[in-house]
Amino acid sequence: MRFILDNKGFTLAEVLIAIAIFAIAVIGLAAMSGNAMRGLDSAKKLFVAINLAQAKLEALKLVPYANLEVSQTDGSITRTCTPAPSLVCETTFTCTPSNSPTGCTPGVNCVHENPTTINAVNYTWSWTVVIPEIDGIAGCSSSGDGLKRITMTVAWTDTFGSRTAILTTLRAK
Repeated sequence: MRFILDNKGFTLAEVLIAIAIFAIAVIGLAAMSGNAMRGLDSAKKLFVAINLAQAKLEALKLVPYANLEVSQTDGSITRTCTPAPSLVCETTFTCTPSNSPTGCTPGVNCVHENPTTINAVNYTWSWTVVIPEIDGIAGCSSSGDGLKRITMTVAWTDTFGSRTAILTTLRAK
């Protein structure tokens, strides 16, 4: 009887080592895909928040310039604005929309509801109005130089914790 010694093929040890390396690579990819999915979800929520902030800034264009920091309803936004302490020569107001604006049913027909629920996520929004002193000629005044800086803040919570998106614009008289 004659045995043919052929060195073609892999030994059992080589196959087991290759499978172990492959398994480690697959486990690493699986772990990264979970992080990628959470990151994608967070990015979608950020996109929604930025669009919401932009929409609310656009809605504030309907509010007369003189009333941006006044507690009342106009431009379909019911709001409460309070002066905020400022360390510099500018006047600052913090404004929060009403949770149940007049004439609407929350969750049904409220255009500027706060919090705003989009895709089962609650986004709260508010803004500050700063009347900056730009030219420095008049000293500190509450009338400013005909500009108001509006900063819209949208906050929400996702798998990474509490998040905020902030947009700022200037509005002239």
